[in-house]
Amino acid sequence: MITSEVIKADLEKSGLSGPEVEALGWYELKGSEEEKRKRLFELLGSAKFKKHDLARECETFLVIPYPRARFCRVRLYPPHL
Repeated sequence: MITSEVIKADLEKSGLSGPEVEALGWYELKGSEEEKRKRLFELLGSAKFKKHDLARECETFLVIPYPRARFCRVRLYPPHL
């Protein structure tokens, strides 16, 4: 379930809603800093970007899976990196 108000507002700007994207398998990556770091590594093969520790520097993440292509995108919030 997407609970982040930042993500919800971003989706609304695109004409989307939480329930719509959740039906497509999109989800918010939640948990402790260490749990997020571990999950980012599993999804992306790294939890860093240009020496930035994503789990520490970002508040939350929106995971957008592409099941047929067997990969996913991860949107950073805030998107300052």
